[in-house]
Amino acid sequence: MDCKNVKELFFECDLDKLNDMMILYFVGEKDIFEERRLEYRDKLCEIMADIKKIEPVKSDNILLAGDGYISSKSYFFSDEYMEESSREDYDDEDECEGRLHHLDVVMAEPDNDEVYSIMGCEWKDILGYQVPEFLIERIGLEYLMISILWEMTWFGLTAEEVHESISETIESINPPNMSILVTSASGALDYVMKHLPDPGFTEYPEKTDTYVAISIQDTCDGGFGFELKKSKYCKDVLTLYFDDIEEPVEGLCLMTQEQADAIFGFIIKYCGKVDTLLIHCFAGLSRSMAVGVFASDVLRIKNYEHNVHYNKYVYEMLHGVREKLLKMSNMGC
Repeated sequence: MDCKNVKELFFECDLDKLNDMMILYFVGEKDIFEERRLEYRDKLCEIMADIKKIEPVKSDNILLAGDGYISSKSYFFSDEYMEESSREDYDDEDECEGRLHHLDVVMAEPDNDEVYSIMGCEWKDILGYQVPEFLIERIGLEYLMISILWEMTWFGLTAEEVHESISETIESINPPNMSILVTSASGALDYVMKHLPDPGFTEYPEKTDTYVAISIQDTCDGGFGFELKKSKYCKDVLTLYFDDIEEPVEGLCLMTQEQADAIFGFIIKYCGKVDTLLIHCFAGLSRSMAVGVFASDVLRIKNYEHNVHYNKYVYEMLHGVREKLLKMSNMGC
C-alpha cells in the first residue's frame, strides 16, 4: 500500500483550496464566507508555519478516513464500508449552512485491527502517520487534510497549545489515596495472613485495609504452589504466569501482550477503590517491581521507592499499552 506521511501531504495542498475547505469545515456559514476568508487564511498560515518547524516521529501507523463511523481496520477495508461511503458523499455539503461533512479520522497500527482517535495526540506523532494514497484519490487531498487538521486542532491551534492542554488534562486528575506494596511470594503470604484473625488468640486481624493483588508466578512446575483468593479484605486477584526474562529463552515464557493488557486494565479498574495494590513475584525485585514502578506512573504516586534493576521488558510492554490508550484519550484513572 503506497503511503505518504501527513506532513508531506500538508505541503502538497493548494493553500487557497485548503483555506476554503477550512471555512466550510470549521465554520460552515456561506453568508460570511468572504468576510472570514482572510481571517482564516492568516490562521492557516500560522498553523502551516508551525507544522513546517516540527520534525515528525517516524511511524508505520496509518490514518484512515471516511464518511461513516470506522469501528475497526478490517471493517474500513470491507466491501460493506466501501459501499456505504461512496465517492459522491465526499462532494456533498450538509444541508445546514453549507457545512462540509465531518469525516471520521482514525489511526490504525500495522499489526492491530483496533483503531484510535487522534484527538489528544501530539502533532509530532500525527505528522509522522502514513496516509494511503487511495484515500487521497477517493476523498480529495484538501478535504482529507482539513479533516485531519480538525482532529489535530481539537485541543489548540498550535502544537504547544495542544501539548499544554493534554498535560493540564492529565494533571487535573487527582492521584488516588492508594498505596503500592511490592513484595516477594513469602512476603505476599505474610501480608495476606495479617488480614486474618489468629483463632484462639485474637478476635480481630492485625490489618484491615482493603486490597487487590497481582500475583506473578513462574511457569515452571505450575508456579509457586499457591493462589491468592478473594476475601473480606482482598477484593480481587489477577494471577499471571510468566518468567523473569527480558528476551526469549528456551523453556521459559516472556510476558505476553494479553498479560500486559490485563495488568493495565486491573490497575485502572481498582484505581482509588481499595487501600492497597499488592504485587508479588518470587523475590519481589524484578517482575513485580516493574509492575509497581509502572503502577506508580499511572496512579501518579510520587516518591515511590524502587530499585533500578527491575525487568525492563515488562515495564516497556506495560508502557506501550498505556501509550496506546492515551491516544484514545483515556488519559488516566
